[in-house]
Amino acid sequence: MIHRERRKIPTIILTLLLCIFLMICTTYYDMMNYLFRADILLPDRAISTTRRLIESGTLPKVAVYSGNFGNYREELNHGIDNIPFDPYIDYYFFTDDIAKVSSDYWSIEKYERVPGDEVMNSDRWTSKHLKFYLPAKLKEYDIIVWYDSKVVNKPLSEMLTYEEIVKTAYEYKLNFVPHPDRNRTDQELLKTIEVEKENELSALSFLNEIKGIDFELPLIDTCFIIRVNDPLVNSLFERAYQNLKKKGLKRDQNIMSYTVHEMNFPTKDIHLSLRKPRPPPQTRSKKEILRRRRYKWSKITDITTLYNLDII
Repeated sequence: MIHRERRKIPTIILTLLLCIFLMICTTYYDMMNYLFRADILLPDRAISTTRRLIESGTLPKVAVYSGNFGNYREELNHGIDNIPFDPYIDYYFFTDDIAKVSSDYWSIEKYERVPGDEVMNSDRWTSKHLKFYLPAKLKEYDIIVWYDSKVVNKPLSEMLTYEEIVKTAYEYKLNFVPHPDRNRTDQELLKTIEVEKENELSALSFLNEIKGIDFELPLIDTCFIIRVNDPLVNSLFERAYQNLKKKGLKRDQNIMSYTVHEMNFPTKDIHLSLRKPRPPPQTRSKKEILRRRRYKWSKITDITTLYNLDII
């Protein structure tokens, strides 16, 4: 009987294989950390719907939506198909007259108007209602992205991809654009009164109501929002619309910090990391560029003196 001697794997080969295995594990860990920037060591952080889905092996469903009613500010004159579209995202555009809007990429949906009043007409209130009350068509999605129609009617070369949106919603339930020019609600109220974009009497009354309150959420821009489909988030948005009605105000940014404060919504679930998509400079008119510069550098002084409001 012949006994065959087992061949021993040289130690150097075993060491090499172990090193390769460790390198693969380390690379995988770094990739996941980079992709989602997850800090799983923070037990007090509310786990978003997106994180739960990904950790269970499910890809989140993402919808982008926008809308326009009565062709407000003639924003539909140049169409809505001049932006980049991601095949992993569903796009919905809501309007009151679907015959007047066409697209090869957006699903055009009819949205019932809400009545106008002395503060704003039906076009404006319906747009606000669409933004703040999640349409039934979108309730099956995990992540919802809102763009104002003034954003998607321009020739944009870049917009967030599916992967970028999921990364953004992985750790935070809400993502906004920080306001480019001001940081506080009282400053914005004064500015929007000055440029005649706000209901003056209601805004002054609201200024007195919030005087001395230090809101935890800084001033935001609501032209671009990423939100997870979460009951508390949906309640926050619905309350914002109700507060606009209740306070007699027009501008979303004038009410959001107050609403977060009023509801005691956890600001650790809100991130201000978004940037408003803009067309390349060469495609913007000189008038638009100059207007932005004037708006950015103008200061609120006269109206503060006029109403003797010592709040800035």
